[in-house]
Amino acid sequence: MLTGKKFWGQLIREALNNRTEYNFLDFKLNLSDKTERLKEHINAFGNLERGGCFVFGVEKFVPVGTQDDKDAVIRKIVDLAGSTQVPSLNVDTFSVKIGNKNLLCLHILPGISKPVFIKDRAPLGGRACFKRSGSSTIAMQFQEIKDLLINAQENYYDESAIQDALRLQEIPNPTKDQVQTVTNRLKEYLPVEDPFWVRWIFYADSFGVSIDSNTSSN
Repeated sequence: MLTGKKFWGQLIREALNNRTEYNFLDFKLNLSDKTERLKEHINAFGNLERGGCFVFGVEKFVPVGTQDDKDAVIRKIVDLAGSTQVPSLNVDTFSVKIGNKNLLCLHILPGISKPVFIKDRAPLGGRACFKRSGSSTIAMQFQEIKDLLINAQENYYDESAIQDALRLQEIPNPTKDQVQTVTNRLKEYLPVEDPFWVRWIFYADSFGVSIDSNTSSN
């Protein structure tokens, strides 16, 4: 499953090794007491194609282990995701062990429709919709919200492009042309913020295939 625990665990390890916080990951040492800001982070994750993941127990990209009461953290995040967002968001909880440190991970699943709004804020007149920009959570502009609403019924997401990419990675000796063909399909159908790009960029590069253009690199 592309959104499963193993998939997210790999992304978390890659991000920590690279000391990079992707837009679909939020590393935290402890649970913040700033509830309104947490609602905004949750909202931004809900507006991503595959959602996003809080990872507790990390300080400056160093795994130190979960400091807070795990059940309390889970209860608060699950409650905020379910009761303060429209449509309500679900949360998948799991642990990732790095070295001898256990990290608590809460995957905010994507909204069943987008944009996702914060319930107690005016939909178009206030800071009701958020997005991830790098490792930051920022409010959507009015026009961005309108565009999402207008295009909600037009967006087509082709999961088969990723399935083709996964199958190609299982072939012992794929050709450069095969990698280029799948890369072009991913570029056509896969949103730029999708975490699958993290895996595919390194794979394609090993065959001399550029992600930035429609032709392979020399």
